[in-house]
Amino acid sequence: MFIYIGGVPGVGKTTILTNMERLAADRGLKLERVVGTKILCELTGAKTVEELRVLPEEIRAKHRQRLNEILYERDR
Repeated sequence: MFIYIGGVPGVGKTTILTNMERLAADRGLKLERVVGTKILCELTGAKTVEELRVLPEEIRAKHRQRLNEILYERDR
């Protein structure tokens, strides 16, 4: 199963993920956290997340389809 969690900074994404990881571990479930931003940096050629954030949206959007393909491939 693939679950995407995204949102603006400070809304609790990390807290939710940390709780999910703890609950999964308590139940013996395998859970892998993948940071899509790092993959998107690689696809766009950005060296840092800050560099990625200042790229025009058109450039980031151009690579999102491949990002999704990579995430689904990892999920299989």
